[in-house]
Amino acid sequence: IPAPLARAPGMEVMARDSDAEMAAREPAAPARRAQAMFEYYELVGRVLKVLRDRALLTQTELAEAVGLTQGSISRYEGGATAMALTVETLAVVCDRLKTSPGRILTLADTVAGAARDRGIPVLMGDEPPPAPGVFWVRARESTIDDLIRDALGYR
Repeated sequence: IPAPLARAPGMEVMARDSDAEMAAREPAAPARRAQAMFEYYELVGRVLKVLRDRALLTQTELAEAVGLTQGSISRYEGGATAMALTVETLAVVCDRLKTSPGRILTLADTVAGAARDRGIPVLMGDEPPPAPGVFWVRARESTIDDLIRDALGYR
């Protein structure tokens, strides 16, 4: 039996509601769940990274070869939206990687299709979540890299 509550003269003791009683008064919050996704610009950046790795170039070496900073290459490969890759920059980078912008975008399209086949949406912009209570989370970069390697036919 719990010890009696000490109270100051003139103070009333209020009983504490149980957790169940408090929960019964609170409106139920809708269930929320995460949905993994990619953004298309991330796929393009990750394709560039995989091809740069295959060319045995560091970010610094590629940056110096095309007149950019290592930080810019890092942001492009990481899919930073603030560092949108221009067509001109993509062409210069692709030239150094001995590929074409068309091949990069074709690979990104192939990877986007493979991701969708696995139930991972690929967003093209600021799409809202697919249903109430669902929120977007970024899928792992390693998942994108695996899909790219599959599309290229190597692991």
